Amino acid sequence: MGAITTCRSSNVLVPAGSLLRPYISPENYWILNHHEIFQAYYYGEAMRVDKDLRERFRDHDHFGACEEVWSQHPDKSIQVNLL
Repeated sequence: MGAITTCRSSNVLVPAGSLLRPYISPENYWILNHHEIFQAYYYGEAMRVDKDLRERFRDHDHFGACEEVWSQHPDKSIQVNLL
């Protein structure tokens, strides 16, 4: 149990995406692997991260799908005004 709580990935959905890759579409795999960059649009300033990092992927085929997912489901647990 200690290894799980102390060894934490900064992007937990990348390993999840790797496990799911054979079973999900390339679009869903891309969304899972880029979720932190797209979520940063909503909390990046509070975390001192460029909120527009996602713009480097604007020309990617799955950008629109990823943008849509995270605009509909931003992480409500992050209280920017408390950071």
